Amino acid sequence: MENKNEELERIERELLAEEPQDLDKLMKEFLEEPTPAFEDPDKLEISDEPVVYCNYSNDYGKDMQAEADEEAALKKKKKDDKTIITLLAVAAGLSVGIIGILVYWLVKYF
Repeated sequence: MENKNEELERIERELLAEEPQDLDKLMKEFLEEPTPAFEDPDKLEISDEPVVYCNYSNDYGKDMQAEADEEAALKKKKKDDKTIITLLAVAAGLSVGIIGILVYWLVKYF
C-alpha cells in the first residue's frame, strides 16, 4: 500500500514539474496569433434585405430563399436603372453645353 502511494506521489510530482513548461508554451502560442471569431464582434450588421432561414435537412425555406433572391435582384436592377438615367441626364446636359459653346463661337467669329 505504501508503495502505491509513494509511486502516485512521485508521478504527481513529475507531472506537476512538467506542467508549467507546457502551459507556458501553450499560452505563448495562444497569445501570438489572436484571431477573433467574427470580423468585429461588437458591430451588429443589419441588412435591408429580408432574412430567410433555411433548414437544409428538410428544405424548409428553400422557396422563400428563391423569392428573397428575386427581390434582391429586382432592387439591384432598379438601382442600376436610376444610375443609368442620372448618367444619361448628365451626358445630355454636357452635350447641350458643348453645342451652346459651338453656337456662340459661330455667331461671334463668323
